[in-house]
Amino acid sequence: MTYARTLLIAQPRGRWSHALVRELSTCHNPIANWTATTIPAARAVVSTHTPDIVLVIQDTPDQFSRRAAQELLTAWPLSRLIVCHGPWCNGDGRNRDYWPLAVRVPYTDVENRLRQ
Repeated sequence: MTYARTLLIAQPRGRWSHALVRELSTCHNPIANWTATTIPAARAVVSTHTPDIVLVIQDTPDQFSRRAAQELLTAWPLSRLIVCHGPWCNGDGRNRDYWPLAVRVPYTDVENRLRQ
C-alpha cells in the first residue's frame, strides 16, 4: 500500500490532539521525520520535497500567526491542506481569517476528511 507523503505540524496540548497524533501514526502513516511543531520548522524539515498532504493541528486560537499561515499557504500551493482545529478554536472562522474556511476541519471530523 502506498501512503500519501504527509507533513504533520502539531504541538499537541489537549487530550484530543494527543489521541489524534497517536492515531495518525498508526493508521495514516505519516513519514516519521516529517513532523514539526511550527510552520517555519516544517519548511526546514521537508526542505526540497513537496508533501501530498499538510496536516496542521491547531489546539488554541492564535497558535499560528497570520504571517506563518500565509507562509504555509504559499510554500506548497498544490499540496492538500487540512487544518484540524480543536474545541477552543470553533470561533476562529468567524473572528479570524488566517486559514481559508475550506481547509478548516473540526477535530471531530478530521478522520472523515483524511479518508476522502
